[in-house]
Amino acid sequence: MKKIIVLLVSAMLCVSLVGCGNTSNNAGSTSSDSATKSPTSTSAPADNSSTGSSTSDTDSTATGEVITGISGSVTAAGSSALLPLAQAAAESFMSINPDCSVIVNGGGSGNGLKQVADAAVDIGNSDVFAAEKLDAAVAANLVDHKVCTIAMSAVVNSSLGITDLTTDQLVGIFTGTITNWSEVGGPDLDILLVTRPSSSGTRALFKTWALNGAEEASNQALETDDSGTLLQTVQDNDGAIGYVALSYLVNNDSVAAVSINGVAPTLDNVYNGSYLVWGYEHMYTNGEGTAEAQAFISFMMSDEFSSNIEAMGYGASSKLSDAAIATHETSSSNDTAAVTTPVTGSVTAAGSSALLPLAQAAAESFMSINPDCSVIVNGGGSGNGLKQVADAAVDIGNSDVFAAEKLDAAVADTLVDHKVCTIAMAAVVNASLGVTDLTTDQLVGIFTGTITNWSEVGGPDLDILLVTRPSSSGTRALFKTWALNGAEEASNQALETDDSGTLLQTVQDNDGAIGYVALSYLVNNDSVAAVAINGVAPTLDNMYNGSYLVWGYEHMYTNGEGTEAANAFINYLMGDAFASNIEAMGYGASSKLSAAAIATHE
Repeated sequence: MKKIIVLLVSAMLCVSLVGCGNTSNNAGSTSSDSATKSPTSTSAPADNSSTGSSTSDTDSTATGEVITGISGSVTAAGSSALLPLAQAAAESFMSINPDCSVIVNGGGSGNGLKQVADAAVDIGNSDVFAAEKLDAAVAANLVDHKVCTIAMSAVVNSSLGITDLTTDQLVGIFTGTITNWSEVGGPDLDILLVTRPSSSGTRALFKTWALNGAEEASNQALETDDSGTLLQTVQDNDGAIGYVALSYLVNNDSVAAVSINGVAPTLDNVYNGSYLVWGYEHMYTNGEGTAEAQAFISFMMSDEFSSNIEAMGYGASSKLSDAAIATHETSSSNDTAAVTTPVTGSVTAAGSSALLPLAQAAAESFMSINPDCSVIVNGGGSGNGLKQVADAAVDIGNSDVFAAEKLDAAVADTLVDHKVCTIAMAAVVNASLGVTDLTTDQLVGIFTGTITNWSEVGGPDLDILLVTRPSSSGTRALFKTWALNGAEEASNQALETDDSGTLLQTVQDNDGAIGYVALSYLVNNDSVAAVAINGVAPTLDNMYNGSYLVWGYEHMYTNGEGTEAANAFINYLMGDAFASNIEAMGYGASSKLSAAAIATHE
């Protein structure tokens, strides 16, 4: 690579680059124009979408300008997944800025982030958000430039004959519980795991999106320092499996890419939301960064260089569908970061009764590791929780619905949404009734009061008792939308209960009763009977595959960015340390939603 070492750019140049700097802690701010003469630049739209993410480190305001006349040097290190694109950009940038040297090395996302935080390099390249690798206080000093997207693929030796694996099979292979290819339909051949070190962003991304957060069996694996070495190792060993970015597979048939759950790892499948193993590629600077670093990043995000992005196997953020973005909304930034330092103070939360069991369990666990912080979680319904957080009466408003569905738009706009999981709702009847399935039309008839006796839907000659929730309830709103096709309940004919626990008890105590609760209230509970709708049972698997429609996202809203303690609690609930509780308690993992499921709720 060409390296021309010259004098550092003058202070005048550093302050006068148009569109490259003056980033503040308010994401989306723009730089001030300068009267001082600047290097030549041409403006182009940047492919720097941050849709679907919420970061505590500052977002870039780079506008994708091509700036010439730059002198000095730029050093970058980190992500091996981003390495080929960054090196190609460096060559191209130096061709129009021959007095500037750009040196790009790998080493893994964690190492790159540490080096830029320590000011050892100008740019830290990463496959993950800085808050996932660094302490929050350190990550807050860095500015994030999202330059593109990257997809990861499991790869096997091309002679193996394995072309598709399920998520469960992948988890089994990488955790070491499946050790021979014959266990997943392949030849009788021992599996050789070829992986990346714990500092690798590629590994972190693959763990989150391909392995559902499961830890690799590192003691059973051959660990390689970079993706190029991993690729060569898989090519050289018949039973090998590893993972690399799609950028390493362009015009490369030395290994075979593996589909997951029947979905091939392609850019089109990333864009349409069916392939989930992808993330944003980040270039971090320490604060605003040097003028030279800003100019290089702007060039990489410019129209002049954009044609290289897809050609080299990377993705354009602007092409992501809403479905694709929705799959990754709950896993970006420090929303999934673990609590790294003791938290003090207090957190108050109120709202959704559907989210209440999970939030209370998270509160207990959070307080056990943060004994100097109290967390109090109450119910009261989504509408009340949203009103209370908007009024600053509580720190967190829990809701089964989007804030805009319960509050005025101007009020809702002041709140920040943290989507912590998904929740499915089920119609429930008294266990002795014997009704196990209802059509949508029958449900609508029952809840609107036009069907009043169970004999009208194949049950016993018994009057129907409606047990419902108040109009402020998010559970009621979600059930109305997805189970009743928007029909209004016959509230004047119903027994209204303040919370889901009371509703459940009421249905249990009355032979002809019917109501609705979140699946989380039915875990290890056979006191009532869940009802299938149109022959589809209310299960997490049916929600994930798109056949059961009565579900929504569970939200935790803060007023603005929220307090430090509130954010720490939300981060903990969404972090790896607590993740195993989500499905165990009847809630859903957003990352498991199929494209078909997401499409139903777009």
